[in-house]
Amino acid sequence: MPARPVRKTGRATSLTRSIPEHPMITIDIKNADEVVKARKGWFVAGVADLFLDLDAEVEKVVVQKVREALLENGVVAVVERRPDS
Repeated sequence: MPARPVRKTGRATSLTRSIPEHPMITIDIKNADEVVKARKGWFVAGVADLFLDLDAEVEKVVVQKVREALLENGVVAVVERRPDS
């Protein structure tokens, strides 16, 4: 598919494209419980697992770290956690 023409705007030059149906980058965390055990200890991981969704909590931290890393490098991006479909 050929690229669409560049559209000039007041602030920046951008390509006019439709938003893809699926995200361009997917991160699937396979060892959330192991990460919590390594960072907080086995007891906290065991108790937290009873009250929290460890996968969701680790994903929130990863999203925040990705945002921070991108900002440190001057990258402006939308990084969000989408619920499972």
